[in-house]
Amino acid sequence: MKTSLFTRLSMVIFAAFMIAGTAQAQNAILVVDSGKVLRDSSAGKSVASQLAAIQKTIEAEAQSALTPLKGEQASIQQQIQGLSNTELQSNTTLAAQIKSYQERGAKAQIEVQYKGAELQATERKAKLEVAKKIDSVIAEVAKERGAAVVLEKSLMLYSTSAVDVTAEVLSRLNRQLPSVTVTRERLPRKS
Repeated sequence: MKTSLFTRLSMVIFAAFMIAGTAQAQNAILVVDSGKVLRDSSAGKSVASQLAAIQKTIEAEAQSALTPLKGEQASIQQQIQGLSNTELQSNTTLAAQIKSYQERGAKAQIEVQYKGAELQATERKAKLEVAKKIDSVIAEVAKERGAAVVLEKSLMLYSTSAVDVTAEVLSRLNRQLPSVTVTRERLPRKS
């Protein structure tokens, strides 16, 4: 009877370890450096180069809107130089020119702000497309490895390379999403 009890107890302990081991494998924790994946992936590099080109275009557009105003500002300052307040107020042509300059300057500044917002919206949309794909690839890897949790590597104090799936995620992302077409977002203007 004692042998039988010992055998049963051994089988229960063995089964408990097997269940614990299986549960532990099903609850594995993986880490990924999503910033590195975004930065080093073909899609991430594609997005970065296209955004740089769009930014150059926007900067050129902003410069072309502001350059004529700079020349006009210099002209107005030259005309104002040496005039008293009374002379300045009595010169209606100059006052109208200053008012027109200020209005066009304000409109140009608003347009520059719109262009900046368009660049930000374009960047958000493009990076979101890549981030969604990164998330789906991470989910695939986690499922295949039986992981219940995938953490951002930068949040970890310590982890072994065995749980780091960054290279695998990067490789799969490059296969599944080699590039992204970035289209400049245009924001509606208020009249």
